Amino acid sequence: MNFIGLRKIGINFRVGWEALLRNKFRSLLTLLGIILGIFIVVTTVSLSGSIKTFLIAEMNRLSDTTGLSVGKKEWYEKSSGKYERSPKTANLGLQDVEEILEYCPSVSIAAAANVFGRLDTVHRGKTMPYELLGVTIGIKELWNFELSHGRWIRQSDIDTRARVVVIGSKIKDELFGESNPAGKEIRAGNVRLTVIGAIKKRQLGMAKLMPFSIDNDMYAPFTTVDTYYTGKFMRNAWINARAKDMAHVDQARKEIKILFFRKFGTIEYHGFRANKDAMKEIDKMVLTIQLVAGCAAAISLLVGGIGTMNIMLVSVTERTKEIGLRKAIGAKNNDIRFQFLIEAIVICLFGGLIGTMLSVLVSSGAGWAITTLFLESHGATWEADVRLWAAVGAFGISTLVGAMAGLYPSNKAAKLTPVEALRFD
Repeated sequence: MNFIGLRKIGINFRVGWEALLRNKFRSLLTLLGIILGIFIVVTTVSLSGSIKTFLIAEMNRLSDTTGLSVGKKEWYEKSSGKYERSPKTANLGLQDVEEILEYCPSVSIAAAANVFGRLDTVHRGKTMPYELLGVTIGIKELWNFELSHGRWIRQSDIDTRARVVVIGSKIKDELFGESNPAGKEIRAGNVRLTVIGAIKKRQLGMAKLMPFSIDNDMYAPFTTVDTYYTGKFMRNAWINARAKDMAHVDQARKEIKILFFRKFGTIEYHGFRANKDAMKEIDKMVLTIQLVAGCAAAISLLVGGIGTMNIMLVSVTERTKEIGLRKAIGAKNNDIRFQFLIEAIVICLFGGLIGTMLSVLVSSGAGWAITTLFLESHGATWEADVRLWAAVGAFGISTLVGAMAGLYPSNKAAKLTPVEALRFD
């Protein structure tokens, strides 16, 4: 495009802007549909992005998006459709953890956890019910534990079946208050255990919504739980693992399934889950929000487009003599068509700009408000995820709406003959 073409566009933009200013109230009413439509589009993308970012951040805080879990099903469905109890030989233990690490190259870390159940726990005459789990060393890394006091379970504790325990923050607060619990004794059930560490508070953010607390759990070496509590081979145990990265999650799950098929002769006895499956559900929820809001935005943009077309038709009628005069001094049909088309685009672009700015302000303000009023005290934040591509797309949509809305009025103006236009009263 040469300099003359660029100058012509600039002049028509200025004319379009002046046309808006001549009829401010009418222009404002016309802009409302465009503003609302663009506002909904950008805000929806920002809101859905913020929801996804928040949920993934919470998932990573409690575990990891590359995590997997394997557990024995209490009941499995046979080919006949009937259900039978899974055999005891399908129980999981330390050997299974070692085999996963040896034969599944896509797995970076694996650990076992055995939920024994709730026990009355006593310290200096105070009794409270807490959940006891037998775990292996890797659970600390897999579940992102941070210690406030003491140390975590060591291999020597597992090898010697040591009567030691790491406690959650709620247990620490209820039984020991502000003092350091490391080195002190508690009685869990009928067994005395020495507290070797305490975990920092984890019931934060989204975890606050859970119907149970994850801060009132006790973690002992799984061999200790097996020896002093279950008296059996790791009942109710499951294995947690982590793939090398997100790209290897599906491969890691396949490798574990193949290993279990070779070992147990079937994979019907066990369930194989990946944390990324939860991300798929998040994506579905975000998509639903976007579709619902997208329909509302489409209606608003349609109304805005009709309003823009209406104001341009009125503008053509009001400026008929101007059109005749321009044609009389040499303006071509394309010049007239281009002028009114640009004016329609100016209206919609201006509406798109206002809608985008409002969306940015509302999204940022909402992020600050949600964090300050609801999440900050729980140790979580809500990030305002305003996407640049959404803003650019909004301008593209508003330009397209303006071009389509101005097409008919600009053609009508271009078809007027100079004589008819100058005689118009």
